[in-house]
Amino acid sequence: MGVAPFVLGRLGRVRAHDCDQRINTHNKLDQFIQSYRLTDEQIDELIGPTIDEIRDIIAGDYRKALLYLAGTSLDEDNVLSSSDYNLAMMIEPTLYNDPYIRRKICHMINKRIDDAKIGVIDVHGNYSMVCGDPYALCQSVFGLPVTGLLKAGEIYNRYWDDDGAEALACFRAPMSTHSNIRKLRVARNDEVRHWYQYITTGTMFNAWDSCCAALNGMDKDGDLVMLTDNRVLVENIRPVPTLFCVQRAAEKHIITEELLLRSNIASFGNDVGRVTNWVTSMYDVQSRFEPGSQEFEELEYRIQCGQLYQQNN
Repeated sequence: MGVAPFVLGRLGRVRAHDCDQRINTHNKLDQFIQSYRLTDEQIDELIGPTIDEIRDIIAGDYRKALLYLAGTSLDEDNVLSSSDYNLAMMIEPTLYNDPYIRRKICHMINKRIDDAKIGVIDVHGNYSMVCGDPYALCQSVFGLPVTGLLKAGEIYNRYWDDDGAEALACFRAPMSTHSNIRKLRVARNDEVRHWYQYITTGTMFNAWDSCCAALNGMDKDGDLVMLTDNRVLVENIRPVPTLFCVQRAAEKHIITEELLLRSNIASFGNDVGRVTNWVTSMYDVQSRFEPGSQEFEELEYRIQCGQLYQQNN
């Protein structure tokens, strides 16, 4: 197959490791890897942990079967709420080979296998809510020269600081183009750790680069990012320019209860999901052409236009 666009629509089951918020390991993260161009070997490395997990559950590791069936949130307080066959297997591991339990496991793992086929895969990563550099904000508020604590290309996230990762791939939904993915460094110095020692659940972005615009117009109003140190995803981010989409100007109004109600109603039923699906289907068509060909480049342009339509909905 060589180098070609990696058209998997979803990247999911992000593993939770005592990170900012404990996330469900069955979360599905849409659109994050569709723009990558990976070799067969890189794809094999990326999906390796997922394939190994499925094989272990099917092939005879009762402990991994228990973990899959009961979930990572199982503890001494809720263990008795597990299913009868889970409890039976905890008491007597050889029941893993009981035909009834094997059928139950196979029935459940088939859904996992189907999800893996469309790109729901295991990676080491987490979700977190974002904000700007609070130090830079306070400098601006008090009329001081704005320097901030974070440099261009840097973020600060307590979990990743403790983890020791050197570089991270950063994603935010909705995704459209490869320019929506950013490779970032984790700031590590005593000053950052002192000022942000109590911010343990969020990701702070610097005030000096175009990362927020690149992440499909992230404006820090409750936005979440997914961060991962997966080697394949980090090392295969292509350096592409940020797309700045022209935004429609809104009329100025004095806020009233009626206007708030109309605004809330207007926020339902927008076309972001539909446009995102159109973009994904264009990646599927684009994968049939060689990079640099007229068809490939025309679809690349249309995909970029998709980002504008996403932001205008």
